[in-house]
Amino acid sequence: MEEKIVPNHDVRVTVIMPVYNAVAWLDMSIGSVVAQTYANWELIAVDDSSTDNSLQVLENWAEKDARVRVFHKENGGPAKARAFGLKESTGDYVFYLDQDDAISEDMFQSCLAAIRANGADAAMPNLIQRGDDGFSKDNFEAFAVDPDSVISGRDAFVRSIDWQGVWAYMLCRADVFKRFACDERYLFGKFNSDELISRLAMLHCGKIAYCTAIYYYSLNPESMSKKLSPRMFGYLETNIHMIEATRQFALPRSVVAKAEVHSFREMIELWHRYLENKAKLSTGERNDIERQFAEFHKALPKANINEMLSGRPGITPQLQRLLMLHDWPLCKMSLSVAWRIGKKNKLYPWFSEEQIKSLK
Repeated sequence: MEEKIVPNHDVRVTVIMPVYNAVAWLDMSIGSVVAQTYANWELIAVDDSSTDNSLQVLENWAEKDARVRVFHKENGGPAKARAFGLKESTGDYVFYLDQDDAISEDMFQSCLAAIRANGADAAMPNLIQRGDDGFSKDNFEAFAVDPDSVISGRDAFVRSIDWQGVWAYMLCRADVFKRFACDERYLFGKFNSDELISRLAMLHCGKIAYCTAIYYYSLNPESMSKKLSPRMFGYLETNIHMIEATRQFALPRSVVAKAEVHSFREMIELWHRYLENKAKLSTGERNDIERQFAEFHKALPKANINEMLSGRPGITPQLQRLLMLHDWPLCKMSLSVAWRIGKKNKLYPWFSEEQIKSLK
Protein backbone atom coordinates (compact mmCIF):
# COMPACT_ATOMS: atom_id res chain seq x y z
CA MET A 1 0.00 0.00 0.00
CA GLU A 2 1.32 3.43 -0.93
CA GLU A 3 2.01 5.86 1.90
CA LYS A 4 -0.68 8.53 2.15
CA ILE A 5 0.73 12.02 1.67
CA VAL A 6 -0.33 14.17 4.62
CA PRO A 7 0.05 17.96 4.29
CA ASN A 8 2.05 19.85 6.88
CA HIS A 9 -0.49 21.77 8.96
CA ASP A 10 2.05 24.55 9.49
CA VAL A 11 1.20 25.61 5.93
CA ARG A 12 -1.58 28.19 5.90
CA VAL A 13 -4.18 28.55 3.16
CA THR A 14 -5.81 31.92 2.45
CA VAL A 15 -9.21 31.96 0.77
CA ILE A 16 -10.09 35.26 -0.94
CA MET A 17 -13.77 35.97 -1.56
CA PRO A 18 -15.06 39.27 -2.95
CA VAL A 19 -18.65 39.85 -1.86
CA TYR A 20 -21.35 42.00 -3.41
CA ASN A 21 -25.05 41.51 -2.69
CA ALA A 22 -24.68 37.80 -1.97
CA VAL A 23 -27.02 37.14 0.96
CA ALA A 24 -28.64 34.21 -0.82
CA TRP A 25 -25.39 32.23 -1.14
CA LEU A 26 -23.00 33.24 1.64
CA ASP A 27 -24.03 30.57 4.14
CA MET A 28 -23.43 27.91 1.49
CA SER A 29 -20.07 29.25 0.30
CA ILE A 30 -18.62 30.11 3.72
CA GLY A 31 -20.05 26.95 5.22
CA SER A 32 -18.08 24.88 2.71
CA VAL A 33 -14.86 26.55 3.89
CA VAL A 34 -15.63 26.12 7.59
CA ALA A 35 -16.28 22.41 6.94
CA GLN A 36 -12.72 21.79 5.62
CA THR A 37 -10.85 18.77 6.96
CA TYR A 38 -7.67 20.87 6.87
CA ALA A 39 -7.82 23.38 9.70
CA ASN A 40 -5.04 25.90 9.04
CA TRP A 41 -6.83 28.39 6.81
CA GLU A 42 -8.14 31.92 6.83
CA LEU A 43 -11.05 33.26 4.82
CA ILE A 44 -10.75 36.90 3.83
CA ALA A 45 -14.18 38.13 2.76
CA VAL A 46 -14.12 41.60 1.22
CA ASP A 47 -17.50 43.32 1.14
CA ASP A 48 -17.48 45.59 -1.91
CA SER A 49 -20.14 48.01 -0.56
CA SER A 50 -23.07 45.61 -0.80
CA THR A 51 -26.51 47.19 -0.70
CA ASP A 52 -28.18 44.15 0.86
CA ASN A 53 -27.46 42.43 4.20
CA SER A 54 -24.27 40.68 3.04
CA LEU A 55 -21.96 42.51 5.47
CA GLN A 56 -24.08 41.46 8.44
CA VAL A 57 -24.03 37.82 7.31
CA LEU A 58 -20.24 38.00 7.00
CA GLU A 59 -19.88 39.52 10.47
CA ASN A 60 -22.10 36.79 11.92
CA TRP A 61 -19.75 34.16 10.49
CA ALA A 62 -16.71 36.02 11.83
CA GLU A 63 -18.21 35.98 15.32
CA LYS A 64 -18.62 32.20 15.10
CA ASP A 65 -15.19 31.43 13.62
CA ALA A 66 -12.11 33.63 14.13
CA ARG A 67 -10.59 32.29 10.90
CA VAL A 68 -13.20 34.28 8.96
CA ARG A 69 -11.88 37.81 8.53
CA VAL A 70 -14.21 40.48 7.17
CA PHE A 71 -13.31 43.73 5.45
CA HIS A 72 -15.45 46.45 3.93
CA LYS A 73 -14.36 48.79 1.14
CA GLU A 74 -15.77 51.23 -1.38
CA ASN A 75 -17.17 49.57 -4.47
CA GLY A 76 -14.44 49.02 -7.03
CA GLY A 77 -15.14 45.63 -8.59
CA PRO A 78 -13.91 42.11 -7.77
CA ALA A 79 -10.35 42.59 -9.05
CA LYS A 80 -9.68 45.39 -6.58
CA ALA A 81 -11.49 43.47 -3.84
CA ARG A 82 -9.23 40.45 -4.40
CA ALA A 83 -6.13 42.65 -4.42
CA PHE A 84 -7.28 44.24 -1.16
CA GLY A 85 -7.76 40.79 0.36
CA LEU A 86 -4.37 39.56 -0.80
CA LYS A 87 -2.65 42.49 0.88
CA GLU A 88 -4.29 41.44 4.15
CA SER A 89 -3.52 37.75 3.69
CA THR A 90 -1.05 35.72 5.76
CA GLY A 91 -1.25 32.39 3.92
CA ASP A 92 1.44 30.44 2.11
CA TYR A 93 -1.07 29.43 -0.56
CA VAL A 94 -4.05 31.30 -1.99
CA PHE A 95 -7.40 30.08 -3.27
CA TYR A 96 -10.10 32.19 -4.94
CA LEU A 97 -13.71 31.35 -4.08
CA ASP A 98 -16.66 33.09 -5.73
CA GLN A 99 -19.48 34.18 -3.46
CA ASP A 100 -22.08 31.85 -4.99
CA ASP A 101 -19.88 28.74 -5.29
CA ALA A 102 -18.77 26.03 -2.86
CA ILE A 103 -15.90 23.56 -2.36
CA SER A 104 -15.70 19.96 -1.21
CA GLU A 105 -14.58 19.46 2.40
CA ASP A 106 -11.27 17.92 1.30
CA MET A 107 -10.28 20.85 -0.93
CA PHE A 108 -7.25 22.10 1.01
CA GLN A 109 -6.21 18.64 2.24
CA SER A 110 -6.28 17.19 -1.28
CA CYS A 111 -4.66 20.19 -2.99
CA LEU A 112 -1.79 20.43 -0.53
CA ALA A 113 -1.18 16.68 -0.69
CA ALA A 114 -0.96 16.84 -4.50
CA ILE A 115 1.43 19.80 -4.31
CA ARG A 116 3.67 18.04 -1.84
CA ALA A 117 3.63 14.69 -3.65
CA ASN A 118 4.56 16.23 -7.01
CA GLY A 119 6.76 19.16 -6.04
CA ALA A 120 4.19 21.41 -7.71
CA ASP A 121 3.55 25.13 -7.32
CA ALA A 122 -0.23 24.78 -7.55
CA ALA A 123 -3.02 22.21 -7.49
CA MET A 124 -6.18 22.18 -9.58
CA PRO A 125 -9.34 20.43 -8.36
CA ASN A 126 -12.16 19.04 -10.44
CA LEU A 127 -14.78 21.58 -11.54
CA ILE A 128 -18.41 20.57 -11.41
CA GLN A 129 -20.91 23.04 -12.83
CA ARG A 130 -24.39 22.93 -11.29
CA GLY A 131 -27.62 24.64 -12.30
CA ASP A 132 -30.88 25.18 -10.47
CA ASP A 133 -32.59 23.12 -13.18
CA GLY A 134 -30.65 20.00 -12.20
CA PHE A 135 -27.95 20.44 -14.85
CA SER A 136 -24.55 19.11 -13.84
CA LYS A 137 -21.27 18.88 -15.74
CA ASP A 138 -18.21 17.06 -14.39
CA ASN A 139 -15.25 18.70 -16.14
CA PHE A 140 -12.77 15.90 -15.31
CA GLU A 141 -15.09 13.57 -17.23
CA ALA A 142 -15.80 16.09 -19.99
CA PHE A 143 -12.11 16.66 -20.73
CA ALA A 144 -10.83 13.19 -19.76
CA VAL A 145 -8.57 14.60 -17.03
CA ASP A 146 -6.57 12.11 -14.96
CA PRO A 147 -6.86 13.39 -11.35
CA ASP A 148 -3.35 12.07 -10.63
CA SER A 149 -1.72 13.85 -13.57
CA VAL A 150 0.64 16.82 -13.57
CA ILE A 151 1.06 19.46 -16.30
CA SER A 152 3.50 22.29 -16.78
CA GLY A 153 2.42 25.83 -16.07
CA ARG A 154 2.91 26.79 -19.71
CA ASP A 155 0.80 23.87 -20.88
CA ALA A 156 -1.91 24.97 -18.46
CA PHE A 157 -1.76 28.48 -19.89
CA VAL A 158 -2.15 27.20 -23.47
CA ARG A 159 -5.14 25.09 -22.41
CA SER A 160 -6.63 28.10 -20.62
CA ILE A 161 -6.91 30.10 -23.85
CA ASP A 162 -10.16 28.26 -24.56
CA TRP A 163 -10.43 26.56 -21.13
CA GLN A 164 -9.89 23.00 -22.28
CA GLY A 165 -9.27 20.87 -19.19
CA VAL A 166 -8.10 23.71 -16.95
CA TRP A 167 -9.98 26.47 -15.12
CA ALA A 168 -9.26 29.58 -13.09
CA TYR A 169 -9.81 27.88 -9.72
CA MET A 170 -6.65 26.45 -8.16
CA LEU A 171 -4.64 26.52 -4.94
CA CYS A 172 -1.43 28.39 -5.79
CA ARG A 173 1.64 29.73 -4.04
CA ALA A 174 0.78 33.10 -2.53
CA ASP A 175 3.87 34.85 -3.93
CA VAL A 176 2.84 33.90 -7.48
CA PHE A 177 -0.68 35.27 -7.10
CA LYS A 178 0.49 38.45 -5.37
CA ARG A 179 2.89 39.14 -8.22
CA PHE A 180 -0.05 39.86 -10.52
CA ALA A 181 -3.24 40.28 -8.50
CA CYS A 182 -1.85 43.36 -6.74
CA ASP A 183 -0.38 44.88 -9.92
CA GLU A 184 -2.23 48.06 -10.90
CA ARG A 185 -2.00 47.07 -14.59
CA TYR A 186 -4.47 44.25 -13.99
CA LEU A 187 -6.88 45.96 -11.59
CA PHE A 188 -9.27 47.13 -14.28
CA GLY A 189 -12.38 46.09 -12.34
CA LYS A 190 -13.93 43.67 -14.83
CA PHE A 191 -15.78 40.68 -13.37
CA ASN A 192 -13.62 38.10 -15.18
CA SER A 193 -10.26 39.60 -14.21
CA ASP A 194 -9.61 36.50 -12.08
CA GLU A 195 -9.22 34.53 -15.32
CA LEU A 196 -6.37 36.78 -16.42
CA ILE A 197 -4.66 36.59 -13.01
CA SER A 198 -4.94 32.80 -13.01
CA ARG A 199 -3.50 32.59 -16.53
CA LEU A 200 -0.53 34.75 -15.57
CA ALA A 201 -0.02 32.67 -12.43
CA MET A 202 -0.02 29.49 -14.55
CA LEU A 203 2.81 30.90 -16.67
CA HIS A 204 4.87 31.31 -13.51
CA CYS A 205 4.23 27.83 -12.15
CA GLY A 206 6.71 25.10 -12.94
CA LYS A 207 4.20 22.29 -12.36
CA ILE A 208 0.47 22.15 -11.62
CA ALA A 209 -0.95 18.96 -10.12
CA TYR A 210 -4.55 17.86 -10.49
CA CYS A 211 -6.35 16.45 -7.45
CA THR A 212 -9.66 14.81 -6.56
CA ALA A 213 -11.18 17.72 -4.62
CA ILE A 214 -14.17 19.46 -6.20
CA TYR A 215 -15.00 23.10 -6.91
CA TYR A 216 -18.77 23.47 -7.29
CA TYR A 217 -19.43 26.21 -9.82
CA SER A 218 -22.93 27.64 -9.62
CA LEU A 219 -24.70 28.36 -12.91
CA ASN A 220 -26.77 30.97 -11.14
CA PRO A 221 -28.48 33.46 -13.52
CA GLU A 222 -28.55 36.11 -10.78
CA SER A 223 -24.79 35.97 -10.27
CA MET A 224 -22.82 39.06 -11.31
CA SER A 225 -20.79 37.00 -13.77
CA LYS A 226 -23.93 35.74 -15.54
CA LYS A 227 -25.87 39.01 -15.95
CA LEU A 228 -25.51 41.05 -19.11
CA SER A 229 -23.95 44.40 -18.27
CA PRO A 230 -21.05 46.53 -19.54
CA ARG A 231 -18.80 44.63 -17.12
CA MET A 232 -19.45 41.37 -18.94
CA PHE A 233 -17.65 42.77 -21.97
CA GLY A 234 -14.49 42.92 -19.89
CA TYR A 235 -13.66 39.68 -21.71
CA LEU A 236 -12.45 41.92 -24.52
CA GLU A 237 -9.87 43.67 -22.36
CA THR A 238 -8.72 40.52 -20.58
CA ASN A 239 -8.24 38.82 -23.94
CA ILE A 240 -5.94 41.63 -25.09
CA HIS A 241 -3.87 41.13 -21.92
CA MET A 242 -3.81 37.38 -22.62
CA ILE A 243 -2.46 38.00 -26.13
CA GLU A 244 0.16 40.36 -24.74
CA ALA A 245 1.28 37.60 -22.35
CA THR A 246 1.82 35.15 -25.21
CA ARG A 247 4.19 37.65 -26.82
CA GLN A 248 5.85 38.77 -23.59
CA PHE A 249 6.81 35.20 -22.72
CA ALA A 250 7.90 34.39 -26.28
CA LEU A 251 5.46 31.51 -26.70
CA PRO A 252 5.36 29.74 -30.09
CA ARG A 253 3.59 31.54 -32.89
CA SER A 254 0.90 28.85 -32.96
CA VAL A 255 0.05 29.71 -29.33
CA VAL A 256 -0.03 33.43 -30.10
CA ALA A 257 -2.34 32.71 -33.05
CA LYS A 258 -4.57 30.52 -30.90
CA ALA A 259 -5.01 33.38 -28.42
CA GLU A 260 -5.75 35.85 -31.22
CA VAL A 261 -8.25 33.59 -32.98
CA HIS A 262 -9.99 32.78 -29.69
CA SER A 263 -10.28 36.49 -28.96
CA PHE A 264 -11.61 37.15 -32.47
CA ARG A 265 -14.27 34.47 -31.99
CA GLU A 266 -15.28 35.89 -28.63
CA MET A 267 -15.59 39.36 -30.15
CA ILE A 268 -18.10 37.94 -32.65
CA GLU A 269 -20.06 36.03 -30.01
CA LEU A 270 -20.14 38.99 -27.64
CA TRP A 271 -21.25 41.40 -30.36
CA HIS A 272 -24.11 39.11 -31.30
CA ARG A 273 -25.08 38.75 -27.65
CA TYR A 274 -25.01 42.52 -27.34
CA LEU A 275 -27.32 42.90 -30.34
CA GLU A 276 -29.74 40.35 -28.89
CA ASN A 277 -29.99 42.35 -25.65
CA LYS A 278 -29.40 45.89 -26.89
CA ALA A 279 -33.00 47.00 -26.36
CA LYS A 280 -32.77 46.15 -22.64
CA LEU A 281 -29.77 48.43 -22.08
CA SER A 282 -29.67 52.14 -21.36
CA THR A 283 -28.06 54.60 -23.77
CA GLY A 284 -25.12 54.96 -21.39
CA GLU A 285 -24.62 51.20 -21.19
CA ARG A 286 -24.74 50.88 -24.98
CA ASN A 287 -22.17 53.63 -25.40
CA ASP A 288 -19.90 52.00 -22.81
CA ILE A 289 -20.15 48.59 -24.47
CA GLU A 290 -19.57 49.91 -28.00
CA ARG A 291 -16.55 51.88 -26.76
CA GLN A 292 -15.09 48.65 -25.38
CA PHE A 293 -15.58 46.91 -28.73
CA ALA A 294 -13.91 49.77 -30.61
CA GLU A 295 -10.91 49.74 -28.25
CA PHE A 296 -10.62 45.95 -28.49
CA HIS A 297 -10.78 45.95 -32.31
CA LYS A 298 -8.06 48.59 -32.47
CA ALA A 299 -5.81 46.66 -30.08
CA LEU A 300 -6.36 43.18 -31.55
CA PRO A 301 -3.33 42.05 -33.61
CA LYS A 302 -4.62 41.01 -37.01
CA ALA A 303 -1.63 39.63 -38.96
CA ASN A 304 -2.08 35.95 -38.01
CA ILE A 305 -5.85 36.07 -38.49
CA ASN A 306 -5.46 37.72 -41.88
CA GLU A 307 -2.91 35.10 -42.94
CA MET A 308 -5.29 32.29 -42.03
CA LEU A 309 -8.19 34.04 -43.78
CA SER A 310 -6.04 34.24 -46.91
CA GLY A 311 -5.78 30.49 -46.91
CA ARG A 312 -9.51 29.85 -46.83
CA PRO A 313 -11.16 28.76 -50.10
CA GLY A 314 -13.40 31.44 -51.55
CA ILE A 315 -11.98 34.27 -49.44
CA THR A 316 -11.16 37.02 -51.93
CA PRO A 317 -9.10 40.06 -50.84
CA GLN A 318 -12.31 42.11 -50.88
CA LEU A 319 -14.19 39.60 -48.73
CA GLN A 320 -11.18 39.31 -46.42
CA ARG A 321 -11.26 43.03 -45.86
CA LEU A 322 -14.97 42.82 -45.07
CA LEU A 323 -14.43 39.90 -42.69
CA MET A 324 -11.36 40.97 -40.76
CA LEU A 325 -11.60 44.70 -41.33
CA HIS A 326 -9.10 47.35 -40.46
CA ASP A 327 -11.51 49.81 -38.90
CA TRP A 328 -14.26 49.32 -36.36
CA PRO A 329 -17.20 50.97 -38.19
CA LEU A 330 -16.96 48.48 -41.08
CA CYS A 331 -16.42 45.57 -38.71
CA LYS A 332 -19.44 46.65 -36.66
CA MET A 333 -21.58 46.79 -39.79
CA SER A 334 -20.37 43.38 -40.99
CA LEU A 335 -21.01 41.72 -37.61
CA SER A 336 -24.48 43.21 -37.45
CA VAL A 337 -25.37 42.00 -40.95
CA ALA A 338 -24.10 38.51 -40.08
CA TRP A 339 -26.28 38.49 -36.98
CA ARG A 340 -29.38 39.63 -38.88
CA ILE A 341 -29.12 36.99 -41.57
CA GLY A 342 -28.04 34.28 -39.13
CA LYS A 343 -24.98 33.23 -41.11
CA LYS A 344 -22.15 34.12 -38.80
CA ASN A 345 -20.55 30.68 -39.19
CA LYS A 346 -20.33 31.19 -42.96
CA LEU A 347 -19.16 34.79 -42.84
CA TYR A 348 -16.67 34.14 -40.04
CA PRO A 349 -14.93 30.79 -40.59
CA TRP A 350 -13.97 28.93 -37.40
CA PHE A 351 -10.29 28.33 -37.96
CA SER A 352 -9.22 24.73 -37.38
CA GLU A 353 -6.59 23.65 -34.86
CA GLU A 354 -4.54 22.37 -37.80
CA GLN A 355 -4.55 25.84 -39.37
CA ILE A 356 -3.45 27.45 -36.13
CA LYS A 357 -0.69 24.92 -35.51
CA SER A 358 0.62 25.40 -39.06
CA LEU A 359 1.78 28.92 -38.19
CA LYS A 360 5.45 28.67 -37.28
